[in-house]
Amino acid sequence: MALRRRLLPALLVLLVLPAPASAGPPLRATAAVVRDAGGPRLQVVLTASRALTPRTRPRAVRARIGGRAIALRRTRAAGRTSTWRSSVLSGASAAALEALAGKAVSLTVVTRRARLRLSSVLPAAAPPGPGPLRPPRRAGAARRRRRPWRRAA
Repeated sequence: MALRRRLLPALLVLLVLPAPASAGPPLRATAAVVRDAGGPRLQVVLTASRALTPRTRPRAVRARIGGRAIALRRTRAAGRTSTWRSSVLSGASAAALEALAGKAVSLTVVTRRARLRLSSVLPAAAPPGPGPLRPPRRAGAARRRRRPWRRAA
């Protein structure tokens, strides 16, 4: 009986106190468009705010582009960071990805613990550069080589 008298007020105090604020989502996503010889790809870098456990490690990542769900494959993982890439996109998927420049991409990350809905803003397309910094050499112009061991006579 004495234990109940001491325990009951302690439990009431715990119920009244506010819960500590959550630290935010456990994963942060950064998306980018990577262009290579085959065409554009979507690349997503997932960064965890805490150490990953077997239950919280990302197992699969999907992105919604133009009404389609595109699966991404893990290309690199180290520590709290993992990189995921799509296959080379072509046709309507590539056009939809290019149209999303500067807009948010919806991502689904599957872990053993939960299915997370994340979003990331794709960077806007960079304007074309000014071109080469030095003018090209004349056609047929021979390159002059230095030969320090040979002296002019």
